[in-house]
Amino acid sequence: MIYAWGYYQAAEKRGIGFAIGSMPGIVLLLGAIAGIIQSLISK
Repeated sequence: MIYAWGYYQAAEKRGIGFAIGSMPGIVLLLGAIAGIIQSLISK
């Protein structure tokens, strides 16, 4: 309960952390899409 209260209180401070945390996932997703396209083209 205390964690949730603190989490909601600091909502504006999570933007930069979310951006930093989501960057690797976006890079991996783009790499996977590029690999799929490359394998489809090379066949």
